Amino acid sequence: MRNFKCNLSILVLVFYLLSFISCQTNKQNTSSTLVMDSTSRITLDTIFPNTPLGKMVKEHIRVAMGNGENAESGYQKSLLVLRADTGSAETLFNVYNKVPEQNFFLRTMLVESLKELHSSKALFYLSSVAKEKIPANLYPENAEINTTQDEIIIRITAVEGISKLAADSSAEAEGILTQLINSEDLTIRQMAVRGYLHSAFGNANEKMEQLRRKLPKEEYWYITTDTTNIRKVKHPDMPAEFKLKSKNSSNAPKIKNDEK
Repeated sequence: MRNFKCNLSILVLVFYLLSFISCQTNKQNTSSTLVMDSTSRITLDTIFPNTPLGKMVKEHIRVAMGNGENAESGYQKSLLVLRADTGSAETLFNVYNKVPEQNFFLRTMLVESLKELHSSKALFYLSSVAKEKIPANLYPENAEINTTQDEIIIRITAVEGISKLAADSSAEAEGILTQLINSEDLTIRQMAVRGYLHSAFGNANEKMEQLRRKLPKEEYWYITTDTTNIRKVKHPDMPAEFKLKSKNSSNAPKIKNDEK
């Protein structure tokens, strides 16, 4: 993803992408098959409508997954094309609803695209995604995978899109954020509070008092308008050189030699 503010949701999303997803397009036909991992393939032609707008949205997803020297400029150009068509939001949402549940990365990409439209036409769809019930973890026996967290990432991506619209003076978006403050999930509540406090309406201090009356005391810690600039965070002094000391111990593990 590109040019995100450094906040909790993006750190989680980056970790998720780096840890769990290996994504590439089929080299023979870059727009027909999306390979999510070694066992999951989606034929894009079955979920994207065969219309000019459907093809445009499919191409945007392909470009968004690109890399290389011109990847960012290509992505920004593709966004401009999407934003220019008033039907983009509806098409993105319709495609989102066709994607199988377990394809979390593609679903996240589609919601990210809705967010980046910066359009009031996307608000209803972003709200629908943000309010979707979060299903239980599909693989509770696997400590390395938590699909509940994957679902939360999708929801908070939608909340970020709503927050952007609230900051751009959408009273309707701010109203949706007040509803999301009642979410069962702590991360969604936190993101909704942040968006609500940074909306274009009202007095932030009065809003914080209002939130303190609404939320439990143990959650007061995230009722703040302060943001952390990671560039200003003091980092520990690091030595110019690292010297690793070897340890000799009679208790250290040894390789057993079976030769006689």
